[in-house]
Amino acid sequence: MSLEQDAISRAHRIRLVPNKSQEEYLRRACGIRRMAFNWALAAWNEQYAAHLANKEVVTKPGWMNLQRRFNAIKDETWPWIREVSARVPSHAIKDVGTAWQNFWKGLKAGRRVGKPRFACRGRQERFYVHNQQMKLDGPRIHLGKGVGWIKMREALRFDGRIVSATISRDGDEWYVSIQVDVPHTVTTHPQPGASVGLDVGVSHLVTTSDEKHVDLPVNRLDALQKRLLRQQRKLSRRWSGKIKKGHADKALRGDDGQLLRKSNRFIVQSKRVGKLHRRIARIRQDVLHNATTQLVGQYEAIYVEDLKVKNMTRAAKGQGKSAKAGLNRSMLNSAVSEFRRQLEYKVEAAGGCVVAVDPAYTSQTCCQCGCVDPANRRTQSEFCCVACDHKDNADCNAAKNILNQGRGMCAPNRPRKRPTRVENRKTKMASASLANSSKRETHPISVLVSEDPKVSRSVVSQRDTGDPVDTARK
Repeated sequence: MSLEQDAISRAHRIRLVPNKSQEEYLRRACGIRRMAFNWALAAWNEQYAAHLANKEVVTKPGWMNLQRRFNAIKDETWPWIREVSARVPSHAIKDVGTAWQNFWKGLKAGRRVGKPRFACRGRQERFYVHNQQMKLDGPRIHLGKGVGWIKMREALRFDGRIVSATISRDGDEWYVSIQVDVPHTVTTHPQPGASVGLDVGVSHLVTTSDEKHVDLPVNRLDALQKRLLRQQRKLSRRWSGKIKKGHADKALRGDDGQLLRKSNRFIVQSKRVGKLHRRIARIRQDVLHNATTQLVGQYEAIYVEDLKVKNMTRAAKGQGKSAKAGLNRSMLNSAVSEFRRQLEYKVEAAGGCVVAVDPAYTSQTCCQCGCVDPANRRTQSEFCCVACDHKDNADCNAAKNILNQGRGMCAPNRPRKRPTRVENRKTKMASASLANSSKRETHPISVLVSEDPKVSRSVVSQRDTGDPVDTARK
């Protein structure tokens, strides 16, 4: 059974293999895009400052007004701008309006955002290509008369309406990202009803409630990280064209007293450092894509923790600063947010869902009896409940708690705050009383009910479906 819905947007990033003349055109287009963006941003800032000074006379800036001003002076001021497509500077000016719009939206939402910055050479070099000026023919793309057909490493994977493309530069490599509207057909998931809880951590990249682990190639990444540190030390000893803090006497100056430009050795070494960065990032992306594709194909419902990575990786102050820095580095190396992003967009096409649950006390809660105690987790990998003596891997136990909470069986009765000593004592008494009483059948993930009349409250979860039932004894 399938149901046709609106198309979903997909992007395919493919590496380009241009010749020398084609690469020269791509560099020129990136330079013109950068020039138009900086001109529009400077004009926007100037007009907005005049508007704040006299709101009755000067109106607020807009990208369409800037576009008309740019078209009126571009032929006289920049006659070489006709060497590339007119859509390159036009879309760059539109990007200025989009950047300011995102800035104001972020402020209204309460997020800490920065103002749009001027573009510089070597950072995020790219330009826009409209769908009317490009053609695709297998593993090659046509970008207009000035550039012709450029080879691609592979053909486009998606079938649908091509919306646009973006040509970008990453080091010495060129890429095209083609956006396609793919018809979305909602189908039944190949594993209906299958669900899993995922715990993302430092020791293991991902741990499932089925007691499976997904890990990064640690040995390979550590070797590359050591190489990267050595190359970065070499880069720090090259002349970058800027005065380092506390080393003004070592700055290189010419006969006129002006600072010399960055050295050729600095340029060569920076390329080596960038190449290692890209290699590490590609290894991480490969593991994440393989893991997320496999999880989406095996499970219909995937439950993850709603982690605030920005707060978790905030720099520490005072004692323990270096240890916290190492933990932050390991957490960022796991790419928690990127893992969740890939799950969400892949599960949309597979007919499943991703549910984020509250991560509070998932690593301190016993998945069998529900006892919440910091002493339950003895080490980084060992979990032993102080109430029912349940033993398990700490990450597997947390993944099972995430699964239980995501299913909605025990979540309403899980404490949001750390339980008191009295509450923990009651839980231990309930488990001990049940161990001494006669055996009876219980659901494997239900919270155990105490026979001790001193226990005032207990939680019973239904066997199949439904909300948990909270009963009180007087």
